[in-house]
Amino acid sequence: MGGTAGTRCGLPAVLLCLAALLCANLLLYFYLDALYQETNPLSTHTQCPLRHFKVGTMTACTPWLQCSEIRADIRRVKLIGQGAVKKVYLSEWRGQKVALSVLSSEQYTDDFLHGLSMLRALQSAHVVTLVGACEEDGVFVTEYYPLGSALTLDATLAQDRYHWRNSWHTRLQLAIDYVAFLAYLHSSPVGIRVMCDSNDLHKTLSQFLLASDMRLLANDLDALPEVERGRQGVKCGHHELTGDFVAPEQLWPYGEDVQFSDEAMPGYDEKTDIWKIPDVTRFLLGDVLGSDVIHFHLFQIYTECKRKEPHMRPTAHEVLSVYRSVYDNMIESQSQRVRDIRPGSQVQCLSAHCRRVSLGESQNGAASNIRATMSSEQPSDNEEPEEPRSDLLRDEEEEDDSDEDKSSTRPSSPQAGGQSAEMQGSSKLELATDGGTGSGCRVSSPCDSLFSWICRRKVRRGPYVDPARDHFRTMTRLYSSMSPATDSVNLSTQTHGAVFNLEYSPDGSVLTVACEQTEVLLFDPVSSRHIKTLVEAHEDCVNNIRFLDNRLFATCSDDTTIALWDLRKLNSKVCSLHGHASWVKNIEYDTHTRLLVTSGFDGNVITWDTNRFTEDGCPHKKFFHTRYLMRMRLTPDCSKMLISTSSGYLLILHDLDLTQSLEVGSYRILRARRTPLSTEGSSAGSRSGGSRHTIDSKNHPHREGLSPRNSLEVLTPEIPGERDRGNCITSLQLHPKGWATLLRCSSNMDDQEWTCVYEFQEGAPPRPPVSPRCSLRLTHYIEEANVGRGYIKELCFSPDGRLICSPYGYGVRLLAFDENCAELSDCMPVRTALLREIRSIYSHSDVVLTSKFSPTHCQFASGCLSGRVALYQPHF
Repeated sequence: MGGTAGTRCGLPAVLLCLAALLCANLLLYFYLDALYQETNPLSTHTQCPLRHFKVGTMTACTPWLQCSEIRADIRRVKLIGQGAVKKVYLSEWRGQKVALSVLSSEQYTDDFLHGLSMLRALQSAHVVTLVGACEEDGVFVTEYYPLGSALTLDATLAQDRYHWRNSWHTRLQLAIDYVAFLAYLHSSPVGIRVMCDSNDLHKTLSQFLLASDMRLLANDLDALPEVERGRQGVKCGHHELTGDFVAPEQLWPYGEDVQFSDEAMPGYDEKTDIWKIPDVTRFLLGDVLGSDVIHFHLFQIYTECKRKEPHMRPTAHEVLSVYRSVYDNMIESQSQRVRDIRPGSQVQCLSAHCRRVSLGESQNGAASNIRATMSSEQPSDNEEPEEPRSDLLRDEEEEDDSDEDKSSTRPSSPQAGGQSAEMQGSSKLELATDGGTGSGCRVSSPCDSLFSWICRRKVRRGPYVDPARDHFRTMTRLYSSMSPATDSVNLSTQTHGAVFNLEYSPDGSVLTVACEQTEVLLFDPVSSRHIKTLVEAHEDCVNNIRFLDNRLFATCSDDTTIALWDLRKLNSKVCSLHGHASWVKNIEYDTHTRLLVTSGFDGNVITWDTNRFTEDGCPHKKFFHTRYLMRMRLTPDCSKMLISTSSGYLLILHDLDLTQSLEVGSYRILRARRTPLSTEGSSAGSRSGGSRHTIDSKNHPHREGLSPRNSLEVLTPEIPGERDRGNCITSLQLHPKGWATLLRCSSNMDDQEWTCVYEFQEGAPPRPPVSPRCSLRLTHYIEEANVGRGYIKELCFSPDGRLICSPYGYGVRLLAFDENCAELSDCMPVRTALLREIRSIYSHSDVVLTSKFSPTHCQFASGCLSGRVALYQPHF
């Protein structure tokens, strides 16, 4: 009896528990479903059937309001907007805020009714919610969006209430909303439609409203003409359109001499909307953290959208696919933070006590002397056994020898794998502090001997080269297969800051790193071993490093000083040099006179006599001064000095004599109006790629005679697309043989950036004796990604002068003068040509600021804004 009673009592309890559990699950389900609907952008329109609406706090869908309901229940509160077609009032309907649009003038009735018909036909997640309409009264009602138009985006996100939403996630999603609306518009239920009320950025943004959940919704649909295939096309209005925002086909095509005529104006199609996508996207993304990397990933699609031929532009659906892919990749990269390792490489232990197997140890004396002097606690690297060269290398040498015997001057195109640009994802493959290979090969693999040969080989450089050592085809293939080394370490931004400059010692045994936070790092580039950190090398940012020989090097800083260092004794500076009044940005060295040459933002170029340096410094004097000085370089033979300025001028001092001072009494020429640039295909005297000015100073005896010393030439280099606009020359480099100069230029609006190569033209037509005997001609150029605005990106030539390494967003690009990586002298174009991209490598997580080729090994390095350094070498 007791057992039966207990069973009877237990059953209801179990049932009650199960019922309670079921109710809890149901409540959780409904809660999650409601939460999903609140965050789902499509919820507003997908919850209600066709011709129904639900706004504000409504819980049920209601049919669109008709005339009688609008007249009876809508109460106007205040005027909130007015245009040519309609006035908009904040109104109230049954406790819900709505927007009442009223026809402004009967002459715009057709436009008003067209907008209403489009609003009805295009009801979707991309358009504001229609509440009701009364055509006979000339009114319609939509949901009220208190944040206003997209023009208020920055002000809205600056409010405390929405500040947490001011991120690249929100802004990129708004850009996706904009492109999604265009994609919907170009394949809508009522045909292919074009946004005609978008002739400038302000007007375009005013067509969209911001929802409280930060969605972008199309609001003004008054001007959406239909494109009918096979016909003339559409026209946005009956007046002439101007400006850069509208597409080229929307401009009057017959020139200023022909008066505009609406009848003669050709029609166009929906590709005009595609042209405007990059400009709208730039506004929506703003300057938040992460916007630069988004612009970089969208750079290619921006270029496609801005093609002058409409049929060459992508469709809105194709652009939308790219935008969504970039968003997904950004989210994945942010959440995952996982390092990608190349297939086939061995995953190594990253803890402090683990060591990687080293395939090679630098045999150079400088690095060995440093390690011996420093009493470092790091264990020595494993010695690599001597092995004969591989068959691969032997075959290459035999092939090259046969080519040389046949006097073949044109090499074949690179055949090595991996020539195409490959995104490296979120990989952060940088320089290692604890040693490692960086070759991608393991011991006893077939490529070991080839790697060993590369480490020992001296890359061709200088004006006199032994042709027998110029394994051209081998080196071309090796450079084409360059990849980041697998050894990596994060140089903490909290400790080191950004990497501003990289410099190899002349023998390639040491790589030095100039850091933002006062430090200089030294590495062995072959074994990737950290050698030394010069803590507090300066009191401010370290900007530049220059080796005087294999043991002495100089550093300069924003603390206005220059420091000399000796690799054999790094515990203290050799001496500090004081003389500049502002940030010191450049160091050069004249090997003939042994004069150190520095330049800074004070506009001064100062020479320092290193033959007589003491612990207190060196004798120095001001050699030259100019305003707006950015960079200064000496040619390899030290016969010329080039100075770039932020105002777009390039100064060249010919027949350089650093023992004299060039005093210019007036800088009027630097403020003069630019003269028209020369055109291609003109006479030899006008092929300079820019206007020339010469300064004749009769007060200087060293400049008298037929061969004046330090004669000054002032150029305004031709910049692609900048004929009528100013520009800033931010980076300046010289060809290893002195044949050309390499410039990184940005527009005065800082919205475009180029890498340009200018040939030194000797033997120009006779000019007055004090005039220089050479000028510059633009031979090659390429547009850059323009990521990381405000930062200077230092590019470089390879030691043989055949390749250019250019910082490109979050990676680097290897550029050549032609597809065969030929010498500049062998492929000099008659007209300006594009640089050829050999390989793009993306191995950083921030903007790359500097790059440098090793002078002796098949290797280069890059440094980025977040303080990481990446080494690159061939991947076999």
